Amino acid sequence: MDKKFTIFDFFSEAFNTFSIMIICITLTTYLFGTDAGTISSLYKLGSEGIAVDTIAQFMSAALVLELVKVFWFSEKLIRNMMALWRTVCMVISVIPVMAAFAGIFGWFPLDNLHAWGGFLISFAVCFVLSLGVIYLKARLESRKYEEGFKRYRLEHGLEEKDD
Repeated sequence: MDKKFTIFDFFSEAFNTFSIMIICITLTTYLFGTDAGTISSLYKLGSEGIAVDTIAQFMSAALVLELVKVFWFSEKLIRNMMALWRTVCMVISVIPVMAAFAGIFGWFPLDNLHAWGGFLISFAVCFVLSLGVIYLKARLESRKYEEGFKRYRLEHGLEEKDD
């Protein structure tokens, strides 16, 4: 039986995304904040911390990203689309959303190719890491289900025990 998606699930997922975003910006603030403070509004406090308005911007971004995810993975809105294509479409949708946030809030200059390159590289790295985690989780769950099926077959005499 499928679990019904609730507003609590929505906010839980958005807060997970927000937490990861804050951890990433915190790490980059320590590493690059002093130098990047003159280029990006994200680092206006230098390596001293993250501004409250930056935190609010990231929360807004997390909520919008969760809306994008809900849209692409909604069975009611989009039927008969493979999970792979849903994921591809979601990733393609995330790039302009984050670019819009970067432009609206001045996260980095829109005409700075190095900043855009850094954005795309960091996005790609985060995406690859996310795929790795999802893949690992799916493999572990698959292994758990296979073990459960094997135990069921053994208990019901549908399979003989390996020695």
